[in-house]
Amino acid sequence: MALGFFLFGMLGVLWWVGGYWISKSGVWSYKPRGSWHKTKKGWWYGDTSGWYAKNEKIKIDGKWYTFDKEGYLVSK
Repeated sequence: MALGFFLFGMLGVLWWVGGYWISKSGVWSYKPRGSWHKTKKGWWYGDTSGWYAKNEKIKIDGKWYTFDKEGYLVSK
């Protein structure tokens, strides 16, 4: 499904929206779904393929989040 322009008229540039990964072309091109998960240690974000964010900053639903080397959300 083509997404086109959204959020302030900007084309999606590699970020998660509603659990779907948006490619540079603005298309939902990645089938696994992403979602938030919580453990005793904290929150983490991963998808149904087994991938999870770690040691990086990614955009999820219009907000930027930073994850540590173990994959947990870094508190502000």
